[in-house]
Amino acid sequence: MTVEQFSYFYYEVKLRNQRVRKSQEVTELAAQLIALHRTPGLRGWWVRATRAGRLSRELTLYAISYEFDFARQQREVKQYVEDLYERSTVKVLRPWLEAEIDDDDSSADLKTSRETAELLEPRRLREANMLLVIVVAALSAFLGAAAKALIG
Repeated sequence: MTVEQFSYFYYEVKLRNQRVRKSQEVTELAAQLIALHRTPGLRGWWVRATRAGRLSRELTLYAISYEFDFARQQREVKQYVEDLYERSTVKVLRPWLEAEIDDDDSSADLKTSRETAELLEPRRLREANMLLVIVVAALSAFLGAAAKALIG
């Protein structure tokens, strides 16, 4: 075993811990979105119509970004391990390095988070459209009343 192999193994452990942290952040965003959609009553409707879209887009973009970063890191790590073991005569850590590369416990959390955002988005769009109709109707009534007052 070489120092380079050990240092790379711990580098991979550090990358895995970063993936776990990012996965937890995505899961927390999904929990916030679910809680927002569970808020009852008029206040819940207002919050969903005005704030849920931003949170949904943020969750989706964060999950996509995470998946992209993980795929890129995985390719780089696999290439480095191949290069490392072509130069080295000692191959003791290779199974652990490869297991660390392929270990992705967070992919199920990410998939669930993305599905949550996709599932709740149509409801949010309906509520936002209803808010828009209400605002347009109120504005039309106000402008109609103002025009009637000016005319006569």
